[in-house]
Amino acid sequence: MHLEKRILVTGGAGFLGSRIIQEPLPQDDPRQRRPDISKANQALSWTPRTRLKDGLIQTIAYFEHLLSDQSLRASLNVDSASP
Repeated sequence: MHLEKRILVTGGAGFLGSRIIQEPLPQDDPRQRRPDISKANQALSWTPRTRLKDGLIQTIAYFEHLLSDQSLRASLNVDSASP
């Protein structure tokens, strides 16, 4: 499943009715992101401890909290009817 679809599914009810909007990439944007963490593992003995789904849940909750602040929503020009 593509990451954007996982986000919509993981977001649950707050994302019902949401849709993915495809925008043209900036000229200098890499076409594909596939980070290779093997160097971090090798040099630092580091491996991720958070599963993707758990990380998405935490990230979505963080942004929902930020966007519940109406003054912040206004400063970001976010429609108050948006989730």
